[in-house]
Amino acid sequence: MINVYLRLDTSTKLKKSGNHPVVLMVTWGNNVRRKRLKGFSCKKQSWDFDRNRFLHSERKNDLLDAYEKKARRIADYMDEWDYNHFVKELNRSEEKKEQKYKRLLAYLKELEEYYFENDQVAYANDFKGLSSFLNKCFTKDMRLQDFGDRELKIILKEMDKRGIKGWNYLKTLKTALCEAMQKGYLKPEECPIKTQYSPIGYNINKRQAKTSGRSNKNRIKDMTEEEKEMVVDFYYKADIPPVEKKHLAYWVLGYKLFGVNFIDLAHLKWSDINNQYWKYKRSKTGVGSASGKPVPEEAMKILKEYDSGGKYILDVLNGYEDSAESKHVRLRNYSSNLRRSLRRVSKRINFTDDRYITWYTTRYTSITLTIEKGVDLNVV
Repeated sequence: MINVYLRLDTSTKLKKSGNHPVVLMVTWGNNVRRKRLKGFSCKKQSWDFDRNRFLHSERKNDLLDAYEKKARRIADYMDEWDYNHFVKELNRSEEKKEQKYKRLLAYLKELEEYYFENDQVAYANDFKGLSSFLNKCFTKDMRLQDFGDRELKIILKEMDKRGIKGWNYLKTLKTALCEAMQKGYLKPEECPIKTQYSPIGYNINKRQAKTSGRSNKNRIKDMTEEEKEMVVDFYYKADIPPVEKKHLAYWVLGYKLFGVNFIDLAHLKWSDINNQYWKYKRSKTGVGSASGKPVPEEAMKILKEYDSGGKYILDVLNGYEDSAESKHVRLRNYSSNLRRSLRRVSKRINFTDDRYITWYTTRYTSITLTIEKGVDLNVV
């Protein structure tokens, strides 16, 4: 009679973690053998000795169930029992999987290099930043399959410790895990994050709603109609330094163009505008890209006033077209200068409680005020 079952080997302790290994117990006659499961270990207080499974990880339990079923299937189909042959068959199955194993940090590096080679520098930097953050959370690289609920909790705890929301890190991590599942490096049941491939897991949208400890409450998200008119009037009437005047003109332009992304505005050419409609290329939803975005007369005046005479209408990217990396660095630096400039302008406008505008104020304000005026949400 061959018996195959899983146990926590409390008689053995792993040196590095202090955990006890999970083993496959095989008994036949008076013989007992233990086969350790690579990558599975646990402390006594985290193990359910009645069920012989993990207490707090259904994902790992699913993997254990699958492993136990496979072991029993191999044992049942053996014509003549031979423990060494049984182990050989189990290992052969594991070796096939081993060929597709990827280390998490090594895989993030692959994605970073891929996007960099394809001139998607912003995406490449997202993966680079995530790798740097994970290096501070964990002492060593781990297999994608070993990144589970416990590791995710460590990441969230580190974010709380630093007082950051960490939304971009989680979003990039979710993208990496989705790509790993598409390529067969990771099974959906092994993914600790909820995705279109793994419907059970941590929903990172919970984190998006969390308030960052570093967020500045003085930053204006969206303005009232009166506050918006204060900014526009200040632009047309106030006497301020040329650089601040130009940056405020870009802000007003962004508002008149219904909160356009600054990257799109930086890439705007005269050839993109036809009959005062802007046929923009980037679009999250695809809605409106065919018909174009209306360019009001006030926006046309600002574009003509600040026409650089170069490849692009505004002065942001002209002279920085050698590579995607140089464009990315220029946009990042220009955005920083724009942010500081708008903060100085806000002090001159005298918003209450040291509040100040940013580029994203144009995006939120244009949507909020339009909805408040009764425009249909689908149109917005």
